[in-house]
Amino acid sequence: MSAQDPDVINDSDNMTHSLDRRRSHFYINRPMAQLPLQLAIALFWFGHFGNAASVDAVAQWAGVSPGCVVAATRHVMVAFLQHHDHVITWPTAQEKEESKNAVAEISCDAWRDGYCFVDGTLIPLAEKPGFHGE
Repeated sequence: MSAQDPDVINDSDNMTHSLDRRRSHFYINRPMAQLPLQLAIALFWFGHFGNAASVDAVAQWAGVSPGCVVAATRHVMVAFLQHHDHVITWPTAQEKEESKNAVAEISCDAWRDGYCFVDGTLIPLAEKPGFHGE
């Protein structure tokens, strides 16, 4: 995957504009939560699993109603998906070759063509990585 237009990701005003647009499926006849809170709710929910990822647990963490958790997360996802085609693309031939070389360097030549493989490692976003016994 590569970013054709890095400004789409790096320009926070662009994302804020996407989140802030008034669209019929966002408008609910009352003020919505502030954009930073909506993004925090969505990221918190995405970064948790198991019981900690229940709507009620996220709502309790954020101090909002369960309905607000669902609405805020939907709002954030719709805004992100507006940028999907600009940010997520198939790798170019050069990027494929670089990835294949990297795979061959860290593993073996037999796995070289597995440049798109994923090892299934779970990265728990809910916790800070421990360094030096922290």
